[in-house]
Amino acid sequence: MTLRLPIHWLLNYKVADLIFSVDFVIPWQKVLNTILCFFLVVYKG
Repeated sequence: MTLRLPIHWLLNYKVADLIFSVDFVIPWQKVLNTILCFFLVVYKG
């Protein structure tokens, strides 16, 4: 039996793990803005 998980599921799990981690000190709003800008550039380009 093999355990196959979608890539996006793993990424979402890791992101949630970071968000709820005590050591997560990066402002989440800044991270969201950076990701949003990155995707806008990728999709427009």
